[in-house]
Amino acid sequence: MRRVFDRTLPAAAQVLLFGSRARAEAHGGDIDLLIHVPGIGAADARRLQDRLTLGIWEAIGEQKLDVVVTPALDETASAFVRVVADEGVAIWP
Repeated sequence: MRRVFDRTLPAAAQVLLFGSRARAEAHGGDIDLLIHVPGIGAADARRLQDRLTLGIWEAIGEQKLDVVVTPALDETASAFVRVVADEGVAIWP
């Protein structure tokens, strides 16, 4: 997946793994990714989400994959994004 991130994401982006795959005691389950791209607009976020999903599927095969792209991790973000930002595991850069 790192190669997909390297060729798809801007340098300012950050990728957090969350959910069952982020917890050491949990195995299997889907892959949940939060992609923080500072200031990204809604239309660009949707296009990036699609490109990342397809790129990851090409790299590792079709698996259950949830990709969330957000422009902010601070108090302006949704409660869900703030929880993921606090509990997720940074995997890129």
